[in-house]
Amino acid sequence: MLSCKQASFLITQSLMRKLTFTERISLRVHTLICKICSRFQQQMIDLHASLKHIRQQFEKDTSIQLSDEARSRIQQSLLKSTD
Repeated sequence: MLSCKQASFLITQSLMRKLTFTERISLRVHTLICKICSRFQQQMIDLHASLKHIRQQFEKDTSIQLSDEARSRIQQSLLKSTD
């Protein structure tokens, strides 16, 4: 049986890729038994759906623009995180 750590990994992976049959079954068995991981899985699904909705709204609204200053701060922050 999966540990909670393994289950949480598969839960996050399931949002990015299709799990194998064995992974899906293992995760399903674990979430049937473990209510904490089951709750985590539902929260991740809800969060993923909310972020997708926000992204779609942002893409529709072309009036939203970043200032040059904000764009520069983001670039600098990203460069620092790769060091």
